[in-house]
Amino acid sequence: MKVGITLRTKLMVMLVAACALVLVVACAAFVFYDRDSSGLAKERTMTVLADTIAGSTAGAVAFGDGQAVKYVLEKLAAEDTALSAAVYTQEGKKLSGWERTAGDALPDTLAAAGPVGFRDGALVLERPVASEGTAVGSLRLVVSTRDLDERTRRFLIIAGIIFAACTLLATLASLRLHRVITDPVRELASTAARVQETKNYQLRAKSMTDDELGLLTHAFNEMLHSVEVRDGELEEHRTNLSKLVDARTAELRQRTLEMRLVFDTVEQGFVTLDREGRMASERSARFDAWFGVPRAEDTFSAHLERKVTGFTSWFQMGWDQVLDGFLPLEVTIDQLRRRVVVDGQIFELAFTPLLEGERVTGALAAFTDVTRAVEAEERQAAERELVAGISRLVADRSSFVDFLEETDRLVAGLSTTSLPLVLRGLHTIKGTASLFGIESIARVCHQLEDELEAGERPDDLQRRVQASWLAFRARINPFVGGEDGRVSLSREDVTSLATRLEGGTEPRALAPSVRRWLLEPAEPRLQLLAQRGRVLAEKLGKPHVRFAVEDLGVRLHREPSARLWGVLVHLVRNALDHGIETADERTGAGKHPEAQLTFRARSEAGHTVLEFSDDGRGVDWSRVASKAKLTAPTRAELVEALFSDGFSTKDAASETSGRGIGLSAVADVVRELGGRIELDSEPGRGTTFRLVIPEAPEVLPRAA
Repeated sequence: MKVGITLRTKLMVMLVAACALVLVVACAAFVFYDRDSSGLAKERTMTVLADTIAGSTAGAVAFGDGQAVKYVLEKLAAEDTALSAAVYTQEGKKLSGWERTAGDALPDTLAAAGPVGFRDGALVLERPVASEGTAVGSLRLVVSTRDLDERTRRFLIIAGIIFAACTLLATLASLRLHRVITDPVRELASTAARVQETKNYQLRAKSMTDDELGLLTHAFNEMLHSVEVRDGELEEHRTNLSKLVDARTAELRQRTLEMRLVFDTVEQGFVTLDREGRMASERSARFDAWFGVPRAEDTFSAHLERKVTGFTSWFQMGWDQVLDGFLPLEVTIDQLRRRVVVDGQIFELAFTPLLEGERVTGALAAFTDVTRAVEAEERQAAERELVAGISRLVADRSSFVDFLEETDRLVAGLSTTSLPLVLRGLHTIKGTASLFGIESIARVCHQLEDELEAGERPDDLQRRVQASWLAFRARINPFVGGEDGRVSLSREDVTSLATRLEGGTEPRALAPSVRRWLLEPAEPRLQLLAQRGRVLAEKLGKPHVRFAVEDLGVRLHREPSARLWGVLVHLVRNALDHGIETADERTGAGKHPEAQLTFRARSEAGHTVLEFSDDGRGVDWSRVASKAKLTAPTRAELVEALFSDGFSTKDAASETSGRGIGLSAVADVVRELGGRIELDSEPGRGTTFRLVIPEAPEVLPRAA
């Protein structure tokens, strides 16, 4: 094996390099320190000299005697490093000067003399000239720093000599000291090379020290001993390998037969998949009986695709997520669970992952026939819906019959080609069906809404809704019968009539009040909305909502208002899903943890007014503007956007709301009745929807 730079060379280079680095840093610090301290010493000395000259020339400067000043300045010639000096008057004009050479002369004005300090190989000092405490001028002194440069050069030469000598000594020392480390390592490497060449694991390396290298040598010898023992054992096993293989093969054959027996007798269909979705040959007889015998080249999804259209696409997408490992395994495996229908049989499909550590190597797919269980669930659900329908029929026959007739009309209207009208019809059917507890219709409508919003347009849309609705109709019709002609009266209605009769009121004057008894009271309808609201609040995790119904004996004509009651459930859903906060959010906002949702009905100047108020978070008008892409909108424009088709402030639709259909449906029905809808909302303080509907013209028969 080719060997690069030896350990001996590396150790020597490391030792010498370490010494050299330390010397370089020490010498550099020494030279820099000397240069700095020498400069400061020179500056202090020259400052003292400048102060002395300034004091000597004070009197001459005060009297403007330039000749006397020059006489003093010429004494600087005795200072070898002095280059020039000049005394300036208080006005900054040169009074007298001295220079060693003509090129060193200072300018005629102090302003042109430049800055002081170390610059261009010289030290420039400036000191004030004062007479009896009063400044009369300035002294500018320039001295050379060549003596400092010469001193620095000498120190660099000395440092270089010291560096070279120490580096040489370090090299000589490392030539002998490296053996303490390299000799044991060379012995260990030599032994390892001989073992590699000869495959003789009986060789041992000689331990030369008691430190970590000695411990490494001991461990290496122990490893050679273990390999020697293992070789002996392997040789022994090799001689008995044939017998072991035969015994193991027989054991595996027996276990395969037992597993095959289990697979063929269980009630479920089992098949094992690898990462590529290929099926193992071991699978249960039930699987072959239900789905047929797979071809040799078939994958799991391709085989099931022959029985279940679209199986390959959804399985492959989910299986890729399992193998990707980005999401938790429990989540991705659970997403693979699905029911499939084959020849009228319903199968529950579950997957158990096969793991090597944390890596998924495959899965065990288990099919269970749940046809009878599903049929039983459907029968129980149908019975629950029938009980709920009969209960509503008994409690409030009028509203339930209106629900049946309105839903008949909406289902028939699904044949339109207008997508907005179809979506609105589905959303209204879903809402009113949920209100009356008919969940099978609500589920079908919600599924169709999802398909339509995904861009699909099912050809059998009306048929699917109609089939579910007619099935419920067939169950409830025997209990509905025909109109029984009953009138709903409260104790207050009867008491009021009796009081007026006893008071002598003319019968003709009482006729309009009695005739209004033929109208439908609003209170049972509002109570029904409140009851459904409580159920929905529990479903949304908001049991802290209180419902209140405030009714002042308002009655409405049944025919014009039937459609209105059918869409009002959208306001309840909107308030609970959008408006009402959680209890924690309300507490954090300084509100009472219990929320209030109030339904009011009153008569007002020839109109019926229905109000739906909550004390929730209110409408986020800025979000409405953003979603509607409005810049600087008015409140009227924001309200109009809120009631437009397809508009919603939610980013994703849920089973409850978020499709942008409910509010537009309510607004359209109110307009068809000749009324208007008003909205009052302030962020953090709640929302009120106010429906103002004109009273219908007189349609009741009069007494002959």
